[in-house]
Amino acid sequence: MYLGALMVLKDETNPDRFSLSAHNMRELMAKAPSYMDVELKDPYSSEKMSNKVDNLGKEWNRLIKGVKKIDDCSELDEVRLKKFLKAYSKFFEWFKESRPKFKTRVAKLIRTLDPTGLSLPSPIEELRVDEWGFIRDYFLRVCHHDKLTNIVEFESWLHTMERFFLDRLQPHTYADLNLIKSIIRAGEGDANT
Repeated sequence: MYLGALMVLKDETNPDRFSLSAHNMRELMAKAPSYMDVELKDPYSSEKMSNKVDNLGKEWNRLIKGVKKIDDCSELDEVRLKKFLKAYSKFFEWFKESRPKFKTRVAKLIRTLDPTGLSLPSPIEELRVDEWGFIRDYFLRVCHHDKLTNIVEFESWLHTMERFFLDRLQPHTYADLNLIKSIIRAGEGDANT
């Protein structure tokens, strides 16, 4: 995604290069937690939103069946109204439970990626969450053609996103230490002969 975004951005013959590149950047930000082994509850992991809305729509249609004027509540059947209100309530309970707020999900991502393993003070964590949100919103607006941009502005936001990730993606070099030690030992052993 990242490489594709950079390639399309550099193609000056493509009149839609900013939007296409921004789409990949937005996708990269959305998919980053799963690529970094950060377990965030997937808001789509339970039932799909469309299924839930369809079910609620069926209850609505049952409620208004035979009603001539929707703004005349006296025509509504009380049993069907109660059934609809129950379905409506269940829908929003599901929505609240299965779709964590954006800021909560980003805060968990930031906590998990922090190389120190320490929690940030709340005001600083909120700043990092807001930073992620500003970056995401910029790419979202550009990708949906809601924001006109230019190469200088786009690359500035791109650089900001790269720094955000690089600051948190410290490479785990300890896995290479044993290999490095064995190479040094082998090299030192040859030096003695």
